[in-house]
Amino acid sequence: MPDRPRRSSWAVIATEDKAFDQAMVQHMASRIGADITDVPGSHALFITQAEIVADVIATAAHSAATVAAEIGVR
Repeated sequence: MPDRPRRSSWAVIATEDKAFDQAMVQHMASRIGADITDVPGSHALFITQAEIVADVIATAAHSAATVAAEIGVR
């Protein structure tokens, strides 16, 4: 089976989240080679740290658009 190209990944990890084991979340993000942003906060970061989450989404979108332009995807 041929190797698939690596897809860029991002993870915003709430360092005070009690819903998930922090070591597991960090391991999973590292395993996929994600660009990890650790943020102090609980499970609802998208509400409490919306600007940081939005910045990571914007970075990911810009990166995807750049790659698409480089390979000629419209």
